[in-house]
Amino acid sequence: MLLSRPPSLDWIQVEVTSHCNAACVYCPHDAFRDHWENRHIPLELFESLLPAFRRAGLVFLQGWGEPLLHPEFERLVRLCKSQGCRVGTNTNGTLLDADKASRLVDLGLDVLAFSLCGTSNEKNDAVRRGTSLEAVRRAIRAVRAARAKNNVARPAVHVAYMLLRSGLQEADELPGFLHDLGAEQAVVSSLSLVVRPEMERESRLADSRPEFEDLKKRLLKVRERARSLGVSMHFHIGSPEPRPACPENIGRSLFIGADGRVSPCAFTGLPIAGEEPPTLAFGNANTTSVGAIWRSKEYRNFRRQFEKGMLWPSCRPCAKCRVEPLDDVPELVP
Repeated sequence: MLLSRPPSLDWIQVEVTSHCNAACVYCPHDAFRDHWENRHIPLELFESLLPAFRRAGLVFLQGWGEPLLHPEFERLVRLCKSQGCRVGTNTNGTLLDADKASRLVDLGLDVLAFSLCGTSNEKNDAVRRGTSLEAVRRAIRAVRAARAKNNVARPAVHVAYMLLRSGLQEADELPGFLHDLGAEQAVVSSLSLVVRPEMERESRLADSRPEFEDLKKRLLKVRERARSLGVSMHFHIGSPEPRPACPENIGRSLFIGADGRVSPCAFTGLPIAGEEPPTLAFGNANTTSVGAIWRSKEYRNFRRQFEKGMLWPSCRPCAKCRVEPLDDVPELVP
């Protein structure tokens, strides 16, 4: 019985769907569209995960798709909240109108993050094809209006901002942009999963250690300006050289794909048929409890090696191994 008991985790990330209505140039969904496995997580599978949710600090409903495309997304939020855990999700904002925003506020959603890659319509919409910066602005206004109507502070409005090399000139604009947008927190990341050759340079924001150190100083000033405006900013930027460890919270979190596969993180759980890029799963929640998978010999060995900086072959090429947090804040859920 002890072997099947769910682990106590900081968070569980659940891919509620791998369907998406966008075609972002840096996303594997578009790059591997011929081999992409589109699916919604079945309600029966999701309900079987509830005991694990009860022992997690946060359940984040997002993977390699647009979560609001799941036909029963609001029911999934309600089920999570019934377990007493915090619940968050990430969206491109295209499906979030005033009525849906009001319902999510009523459900008690704790964190609502919006993905962006540019401080202007022209930049963001060209990179995040099929999405709209204006739609995000409208969605955030709707969420804040619903919060005010209910006299509540949740969900917190976050922004997941992708900083590409071609968009570095916009970094200095971020504090004012995020404040005007209505964001309360932003995680600014460089591209960690390169799926097209032309995106390799976009993922590298500096070519040398001195150049990277200059960039860090610049971004730390940006962070201070944001704080003065009431916006909490965190940076996870790739350095020019590999680091001895990955910043993912492997020992205190896990990723569950829409098909039930349990992986260490979203980057090892791509819903792609075939071997490229490689996936890494230690079991499937359709047939085995999360607790039993977590305590399996192979998964425990993986975590022990990870703690020692000994990455498995499938992890070594990952650009996450170049990410260097600019502060002591733990890696946040994507």
